[in-house]
Amino acid sequence: MCSTAFDLSRVAKCCEIFRKKEPRISTAGPVSRRNLSKQLPTALTNLFTACYSDGDMTKQKPKVLCVDDDGDWRDLLSQWLKPHCELEFCTQGAEVPGRVENFCPDCIVLDHELGDMLGSQICAQLKAKPALATIPVIILTSLASTMFDAVKEGRPDRFLVKSENPDELLATLKSLLAAKGFTADWQA
Repeated sequence: MCSTAFDLSRVAKCCEIFRKKEPRISTAGPVSRRNLSKQLPTALTNLFTACYSDGDMTKQKPKVLCVDDDGDWRDLLSQWLKPHCELEFCTQGAEVPGRVENFCPDCIVLDHELGDMLGSQICAQLKAKPALATIPVIILTSLASTMFDAVKEGRPDRFLVKSENPDELLATLKSLLAAKGFTADWQA
């Protein structure tokens, strides 16, 4: 599963880095509750950074799962996002849960009207699972009239009308991914 799978070599490396960066917090000797409460937030931030970003999120490309049944839109999304992200594509809603489990995306760009399901239904399924609920979801649609019901049902993080101009999508992705620590400079 995406949220609980660990690479043992990465965990070992992480522990080694953590011991070097946080020598004052160790398992040897007593640690006062007061000192630990001051040190722990910084220690955990360093631990997380060491484990999951190899120390620098600006050099790592975010993983984005794009779900669209229209080949032309997949081509556009690929053209716009490939310079900035590691991409994976699905063409059907039924593929999404398995792809999310295996790919572990940092964000999902989801077409609202897929051949087999609505994007809002997929989004609602993802948001219902605590382990997946924190993955930002952007729903794209070509019909602005569907926005209200889709937002109400699926609770996506953002909802955009499809446009042949990538600026709004890139700005939205940049904003959502910045909250996860990705700080690359994105331009259309």
